[in-house]
Amino acid sequence: MSEKNGRVSRLALISQKMTEDKKALLPFERTYKTGDIIFSQGETGTVLFVVHQGDILVTRQPTDWKTPAEIMPVGQGGIVGGELLFGASIRNETARAKADCVLWEFTKEQFVEFYLTAGEMAYGTLRALTLMLEDIKARYLLALAATAKLQEENAELRDAGWASERDSREHLAARVELERTRTEIIGLRSELKEHERSAQTEYSVQEAK
Repeated sequence: MSEKNGRVSRLALISQKMTEDKKALLPFERTYKTGDIIFSQGETGTVLFVVHQGDILVTRQPTDWKTPAEIMPVGQGGIVGGELLFGASIRNETARAKADCVLWEFTKEQFVEFYLTAGEMAYGTLRALTLMLEDIKARYLLALAATAKLQEENAELRDAGWASERDSREHLAARVELERTRTEIIGLRSELKEHERSAQTEYSVQEAK
């Protein structure tokens, strides 16, 4: 079976478990090439995506930054555009295909009903994890900005021929906070993926009965 047929059959199997009035909940399957922009920061969003195959690079452009900050790559089973799950409509990030990818596209209403109907994932848990991830990403950007600012200040001090022990301590503390939030993001991404894998396993068991 080809990868494409495998993907289609996955949706087909889910479709078989749905009543006719629920089949409208099935997502659109979108294909993107490497480098394609899926959505841009500042746009109004009406859909969210589950990564079915491939990798997405998520970046965020703070208003006072010259270049965007890379937040985290999102792989299979991950969600992009998840801010829609808690009421936000303006995209706070840009998502770009890091490699050729296939995404499942949902409206918020489709997503909630689809995952409840298909037994794919506990929606409440997913929403809570997504909110936590958004908070951690915001703190990560603050830590990144603080680190960059202190690096600039330290460079100016070195150019002037002296450096402050206090500034060095602050810079070290900022670096520690940066790494801590980066680790939190990675850990929560792993938790989201593990939750998805567990749900898929449970779905397969139910399907086999």
